[in-house]
Amino acid sequence: MFLFYAACLCCSFHTFASMKNKTLKSPALLLCLLLPVAFACKSKKADAGISNPAPVAVVETGKALTTGKITHEFASTGCGAVIVVSNPGADPMILIPYPKLTDFDVDGKEIKFHYQPLKIKNPDGCTKGFPARLSDVAWK
Repeated sequence: MFLFYAACLCCSFHTFASMKNKTLKSPALLLCLLLPVAFACKSKKADAGISNPAPVAVVETGKALTTGKITHEFASTGCGAVIVVSNPGADPMILIPYPKLTDFDVDGKEIKFHYQPLKIKNPDGCTKGFPARLSDVAWK
């Protein structure tokens, strides 16, 4: 589209430079400058066959709260408080709260919460688990 616009400008300037009638030169030049811009700014319609993907890991308000235990198990490596969620028949899930817990940072206490996994790098010292944004946090 840029090449089309540049070609139109070059042709317009060449044509208008050779025009003898100055009263027509100004409006015609303005029209030739604005017309390609209008076409270039025209929004494109979305393809009907392509739909927008659903957002990933959105917490639903009707979903049950998750229960987990706050621990400072990895404090020796520099990781702050983490939440261990027990999974029957599987390894426990370790959540690294982001931003860090403030009011609920009590080792050994259980809390209820909703969480949303985050696609960010683990904080320094946190080798296990994954960052998650907590919401609706309450003591159990």
